[in-house]
Amino acid sequence: MKIILFKLSVFGFLTFSIAQNICLTNRVTQQNIFVYDKNNPLQSQIACDSAKYGENFDWLGVLKELKFNIWYPKSNVDTFSRRPFIVVIHGGGFTGGNRYQKDSICLSLACKGMVAAAIDYRKGKQNGNAQSGYNAQYRAFQDALASLRYFRHHYATYKIDTTAMFIAGSSAGGITALHAAFMSQTEADSDPEYQNCHYNQQLGHLDSATCSYYLKPRIRGVINMWGGITDTAYIGFSDKKPVLLIHGEKDQSVSINTFQMAGTYYGSRPISFRLKNLGECYRFLVDKNGGHGGYGNPNSPLPKEEWKARQIACFVRDVLCNACPLNAQEDTLLSSPVCNTVSMLNNNLADDKHEYFSFLSISSKEVRIISSLNLNEEIRSMDVLSIEGKKLNFETVNNSDHSVILIFKESIENKLLILDLKTKSGKKYIKKFKG
Repeated sequence: MKIILFKLSVFGFLTFSIAQNICLTNRVTQQNIFVYDKNNPLQSQIACDSAKYGENFDWLGVLKELKFNIWYPKSNVDTFSRRPFIVVIHGGGFTGGNRYQKDSICLSLACKGMVAAAIDYRKGKQNGNAQSGYNAQYRAFQDALASLRYFRHHYATYKIDTTAMFIAGSSAGGITALHAAFMSQTEADSDPEYQNCHYNQQLGHLDSATCSYYLKPRIRGVINMWGGITDTAYIGFSDKKPVLLIHGEKDQSVSINTFQMAGTYYGSRPISFRLKNLGECYRFLVDKNGGHGGYGNPNSPLPKEEWKARQIACFVRDVLCNACPLNAQEDTLLSSPVCNTVSMLNNNLADDKHEYFSFLSISSKEVRIISSLNLNEEIRSMDVLSIEGKKLNFETVNNSDHSVILIFKESIENKLLILDLKTKSGKKYIKKFKG
């Protein structure tokens, strides 16, 4: 018999137990699991708070107080101690708009089990002055990052899973989300499009302005709705992350290809090429007849914000559950998305026509399974979790009859557990069992 220790360094085990737990529930999908009654908010299952996350000087030198609206399931109806979080940024050409424009989509995301915040940011620029336009964008990037630091610091207040923080935006908000996620301070200071103006000296650092919290959160994914980026090279091997792209083919304001604002920008299609070349997962939805703000199938009965919320929720779920597609192709807009991981619920395997593994015996500290998969060659990771999402420690012993014994450090007697197995080809198999 050969003993194999499953280690993080070899198999890249996931450490996100909360995200694992989400994958075994019906939350963060296209369906609502909490209810909001606009006629009786106090009796609803969703709460909304507003507060200040920071302050900074605008383009006229006026000190601006920056606020957010945050929507989340109430603690008395939601048993999750940590929920996926998303900041949603409004558009308006860096001169107009406000956080209230994103309340509807944030509410919808909260009804699906997320915590969602709509933020204000500094706006304003001098018309016809390219540098003033770049400065306006830079201030927005600073404020978006400051809001993430704020929520990272106050994660316990809103029960935020700090390993599952996302950023989204539409139009100017999409531009802000992309740059906040991918552009470094060095790139901002040296980019020719930004005229090498050394922003860190003039307007302050990207990661320390606007609020007093300095712990920078990890952004797990980005949602860009008809926005763009000044240089796709900002998306590098070291900081690549999943992106959901939604864009109209006939967008005349922010082209899906390239467009001019204060300089040359790259829309969703070049971004998708970059992500594909880097081997990063993404989803690219194109409204073939859509202009600026293209959002979905015109035959869909869904309101705009609900359609977008469903796309975002499924993307977030797929990222957290390791089901975000690699080598994705452009896709036309669907009236209602289907999350790639929903089929994992209710004990279903990736291919329910075949039993890829079965249990031969179960004792208080050992589980013997047999699998049609070669554990040495095909398996990327194998985890056993409690129903609450806690990962259990075990060793494995491979037998000559192709069975495998899992030897646990602690007793599993009378415990409801989940065997979570992932292959190197990206498939995922889940089966519940009782010790």
